[in-house]
Amino acid sequence: MFLKRIIDSITPKAICIDTKENNREATYLFRFSALTSNIENLSAALGLINNRDSFTLKISLTESDQTLVLSENSEAEISDFLKKVELYCGQNDNLEGTITLKVTKEIEQGKCSVYSVSQISKHWSTGTILENLKKINSLAKQCYHLECYDIPSDFKTGLFIFSTPKNDLNRTTHPEHPDKQARIKARDKSCTFYQRDVFSFIPEDFHFDSDFYNSEIRNLFGKLQLAICLTYLCDSSRFNNNGNLELHLNGYKHISYILEDSHPTSACINDYFELYQWAYHQGNTSDKVGLCRNVLSIHIEEDNLLKLRPGCMGATTSNYAIYLKENLKQYIDIKNKINEQIQKSSEKASDLVKNIGTYLKGSIFSLYSFVFSVFLIKTLAKSTPTTDIPALPIISTSTYCIFLLFTTTSILVLCYATTEMNAEIRRFKENYASLKNRYNDLITDTDLSKILQNDSQQNMDIAYLKSARKRAIILWLASVTFIFIAISTIYFKEL
Repeated sequence: MFLKRIIDSITPKAICIDTKENNREATYLFRFSALTSNIENLSAALGLINNRDSFTLKISLTESDQTLVLSENSEAEISDFLKKVELYCGQNDNLEGTITLKVTKEIEQGKCSVYSVSQISKHWSTGTILENLKKINSLAKQCYHLECYDIPSDFKTGLFIFSTPKNDLNRTTHPEHPDKQARIKARDKSCTFYQRDVFSFIPEDFHFDSDFYNSEIRNLFGKLQLAICLTYLCDSSRFNNNGNLELHLNGYKHISYILEDSHPTSACINDYFELYQWAYHQGNTSDKVGLCRNVLSIHIEEDNLLKLRPGCMGATTSNYAIYLKENLKQYIDIKNKINEQIQKSSEKASDLVKNIGTYLKGSIFSLYSFVFSVFLIKTLAKSTPTTDIPALPIISTSTYCIFLLFTTTSILVLCYATTEMNAEIRRFKENYASLKNRYNDLITDTDLSKILQNDSQQNMDIAYLKSARKRAIILWLASVTFIFIAISTIYFKEL
C-alpha cells in the first residue's frame, strides 16, 4: 500500500479499515490510537503524491466532534496542522480516532496516477462485463498513460501504458493499434454488434505485450479480450439489460450463448484471439469470418462458447486452403472475363479512331473532288478553242461560292466528329468504371487492381484516343487550309 507511508508519518499505530481507488480518486481510512508530529516525516510522505493531484488528510477524534484537516503540502500549512495535532495530544490522554486520506486524481496530457493497482483492479472488476467496459472506457477516453506506483516494470495494451513513475514517457504516443479503425469497419461489414457506437474496442486493446504481474487485472483484461473477440467473430452480439453479452453464431449449426461474469481459461482466450487475428489480418475478411464460424460451430462443446476443443486454428487454416482451391477456377474465370472486356475496350478504341478518320477523310475528299472537277472541266473547255467565246476564269465567282459552301460543310463535319469523339471517350471511361464496380463483390480491390494492372491498359487506350483525335484534327486543318489558300489565291488573281 504505497500511500500508507503518509499515515505512518502521523501515527505509529494504525489499522486499515477501508481502502478503495477508482478512476478519479483514492481513499484510505485508518483507525489510530496514537499520534506523532514530525514535520519532516509528514512533508516527505506527502511528497509521494503526484504534483498534479490534490489531497485531503483528515483526523477525527472519537471523543471530539472537531476534525483536523490538511489539504496543502506547504511547510506553513503542515506546521499549523501539526501544532493542532500536538494541542489535541496534550488535551486528551486517550487518543483514539480515524485518519482519512483522500487523493483526487487529475488528468494532464493523457496521464493519470494509479496509487494501488490492486485497488483499481477491484474497481474495474466489480459488476458485469458491461459495467467493466464502461469504467475502462470512461478512463480510456481521457487518458492512456497510467503512472502506477506499485508495479515492477512497464506494460502496454492497445488502450493503456502502465508505467512506473520513474520512467520518463512524456514523448510516448498513444498505444492504439494502427489498424484499429480499419478492423472496426471490417467487423461492421461481417458482424452486427448493437453497441458499436458506445464501445469502439478491438481485442488488442486488452492484450498485454507481456504477462501483467497483477492477476486480477490480467484476468479481467483476458475476459474482456475474449468478449471483444467474440463480437468480431459471431454473427450478432449485444449487451442485454442484465449487463451480460448475448451472442449468436451461425455456422454449420446455430449457437446462442450468454457470456456472463465467467472465468475463461487462458487457452480459450488465446484460441479466439488467434482466430480473430487470422480473420482480420489479410484477405477477404467476410469469407474468413464465415469460415471461422463454420469451424467454431463443430469445435464447440455443449453449445458453450467457452468450451472450445483444441485444434480449431489448424482446422480453420486447412479449410481455408481447400476453400481457396475450390474458388481458384471461379477466380480464373472472372480474371479471363475481365481481360476479355479490356480487350474489347481496346478494340472499341481502335474503332473510334477509325470512325473519326472516316468522317474527316470524307469531308476532305469532297473538297478535293470538287476542286478536281472544276479544274478538269476548265481544262477540257480550253482544249476545244472557240474564237467567238471569250476565255473564262478557272475559278468563277459562282464556283468560289460553291467551294466556300463545301468548306463550311467540312467544318461542320469536323465539329460533329470532334463532339462525337469526346462523347465516346466519356462513355468509354464510364463503361470502364462500371466494369470495375461490377466485380467488386466477387474479388478484392487488390486482386482487381492486379488484374487490371492498375488501369494501365485503360490509360493507354485513353491516351491513344486523345492522340489520334489530335492528329486527325491537325491533318484536317492543314489539308483544308492548304486547299482554301490555293483556291482563294487563284480566284482573286483572276478577278
